[in-house]
This record gives sequence, structure tokens and C-alpha cells, in this order.
Amino acid sequence: MTENFAYLMDLLASGASGTPARSIDGFTAWEDVLRLAEEQSVYYVILYTLKRMTDCSLDKKRQTMLIAELQTVAISTFAKRLRIIKLLEDLEAYGIRAILLKGYISASLYNSPDSRVSGDTDIYVEREDEKKAQEFLRQRGFTVLLRDSNSHHSNCSHPELGHLELHTSFYDEIAEEVWFRHMGKQRYIEEPYEKIVTPDGAYYSLGKTDNLIFLALHMIKHFILEGMNLRQVMDFSLYYQAYEDTLDLPRFWKILEELKYSYFIKVILCISTNYFHLPIQHAADSEDVKHVDMTAILDDMETGGWFGNVNMLSHAKGLPEFNRLKLLHDRGKSGYHIFILNWNTKGFLLALFPSRKRLAEKFPYVRRSGLLIPVAWIHRVFTRGLTYLLRKKKVSDIVKDVDQIDDADPNRIALFRQIKII
Repeated sequence: MTENFAYLMDLLASGASGTPARSIDGFTAWEDVLRLAEEQSVYYVILYTLKRMTDCSLDKKRQTMLIAELQTVAISTFAKRLRIIKLLEDLEAYGIRAILLKGYISASLYNSPDSRVSGDTDIYVEREDEKKAQEFLRQRGFTVLLRDSNSHHSNCSHPELGHLELHTSFYDEIAEEVWFRHMGKQRYIEEPYEKIVTPDGAYYSLGKTDNLIFLALHMIKHFILEGMNLRQVMDFSLYYQAYEDTLDLPRFWKILEELKYSYFIKVILCISTNYFHLPIQHAADSEDVKHVDMTAILDDMETGGWFGNVNMLSHAKGLPEFNRLKLLHDRGKSGYHIFILNWNTKGFLLALFPSRKRLAEKFPYVRRSGLLIPVAWIHRVFTRGLTYLLRKKKVSDIVKDVDQIDDADPNRIALFRQIKII
């Protein structure tokens, strides 16, 4: 972890909690920290800290420009929040209860909620309401890109409201089956949904402990995939600290222990108490956390794994080998090979026999009549099928051959082992 990254965390802690920055005297590397702040998705929180500082080494003209940028974005974020909440209220009036994930729930815990800016909006609806919700969004000016059969959300975009993800499950197939051990929604969603009433309107959220579990697993998912960022760590830690006296923490830690991520979360909480100075009381045996493990995770966050970061692809190279090791650890050799067989068989069948809508994109004649679907399937077998079978090196989500292991980043695999998630 570099000195600039340490300064960034201090500034983030100040902006998120509204407390003075602790170690900013004589600091001059503002442009480097601002670059890091963008990479870590906390840029506007840092500008909020900058706005509150009375003694700053940054050039006054530059400081004034940055504060003006913050004010513009804050107004835009506030206006968007009003419209999104109104959209959710209208969706409920339309007969669909949508659950808002992350976003405003997390932002409300920041000293300046409008400085915690999200790139998109995530909402969850029950699977039976999906088509109706998609139609509602189309009526409201959204372009809806339907999800694939193994995906967990549709991608929706609006010229003013931006990107919206319409979820019908909380994680995609590989995360659910491999990373979270097929635990299933019934284990991590047990509480009634909460209706949050604010001056800006009302919306539904997950229950308190369910939401903590979701924030933890979402953070873990990104960490495994290609890396997490400081905003995710701060979101989780602020939520934990804000509600720790009312959360069902025994249930939370039991689930994390079953999934083999409890030590990782303890490290995250220790980072939050040591670097964000959050007064977290119940970190569950955090005294066994090693400082070297905190440093390793902070190094991983700084050097790669988020949008625009040059090392994102390097981080992702460790993913297939992680999946292989996770499956072997959780299911043994026989379970691993059974999983691979089922995974490949399902992928092959889905590739050859997609839905009518998918077929029509490739074979327009299917639009004339459903009777032509079998013809398109046969057509696809002799095109896509042969290509699939003859391909020598198929890109996979899971390493199946020993000679593929060399593609994995050994440092990432070593980190996964160090923090006890494999």
C-alpha cells in the first residue's frame, strides 16, 4: 500500500463520517489521490472532504473548480434519486413490489449522501413479475436488454435515469453454484422486506441482517471476480457499524463461516477500525486478524480490480483457477468432475437450443412461425455445434486442464489462500 492510498483512506473516512482528516498536514500529492479516488469510486466523497477543509495545500483555483464539480454532481444525484424513488412508487402502484439494493440505503449512512454516487440502480423483483416489470420500464422510456438464461438481471437504460439492473436473483449462476455453495435465497433472505420512508419518498429494502449479508457477499463477489473497491468496503462497514446493536450477528457470522469467508470479513472490519476509524464494537474475534493480511487486501485493492484500472484483467486471470480450487475444496474430486460434466452439458444444450427470441436474432425466418423453430435448431447444430466441438481451446469459467493453470495470476491465488477463502 502506497502513502497516497493511505491518504486516500484518511480522506474517505473524513468525508464518509464527517470527521476531520487526521494526517493531511503537509500533503501535496492531490492529483495522484484524485486519480486513485476515481479508480476506487469515491471521487465525490473526497471532493466533499476537500470542500470541508479550511487549510488545504491544493491550489485555490483548482480547489474552487473541484468544489463546483461536486455541487453540480450533488444536484444531479439528488434529482435522480427523487425520480428513481418515484419510479419505484409507480412500479408498486402498477402491482409490482421492487426491492432497492445497495445504492440509496448505503448512501444514507454517509455524512453527505449525495457525494456517494452510484453508476447504476439495482432493483430486485420476483421472477413471476419480471416480464411485467420489463414492460413497465419500456413504457417509461427504458431500453430493456433481456437477460441470458444463466444471468441474474436484465440491463435497462434510460437517457436521463441512466443504467438500471432489474434483478430476479441476487447472484449469477457461477457465483451461486460455486462461490456461495448453492446456499440459495432461502438462507440469506429470511426477514420481511422493510419499507423505508424518507422525505424524498418511500421504497422497499431488504431486512437489516439480510442486507448486511447481501453487502458482504456482493463485496466478496467483486473481490473474487476482479477486485473490490474502497466504496464497497466503506458501504459495508458503515452499515455494520450503524446497525450492529440490532443485527442478528450470530446468524450473519454463521453464514459467513459456512461459506468460508468469515476471516475475510474480519479483515475488512479491522481495516475499517484501523484506517477508517469506525467505532465498530462487535467484529467477532478480530484479534486473530494479522496485519499482513490487511496490507495484502489493501495492496490488492490499490493495484487492480475496478473500472478503468489497468490491472483489472490481470486480477481476472486468477478466476478460473479459483473456481477449480473452490469446487475441489467444497465437493471433492468426484463432486468437482460431476459439476464440470453438468455445467458443460447445460452450456452445450443452451448454445444449441436457445429460446425463440434468441433464435430469431440469428435466423429471422423463425419470426414467421413457431413451426420453424426445429428447423433453426438443426441449422444451429450444423453451424454453432460443430464450431463448439472443434474448438481446440475453449475459454472457460473453470480450469479443467492442468496446462491451463499457468494462465492464472499466482499472486492472486496466493492471496486467496492467505486470507483463507480457499
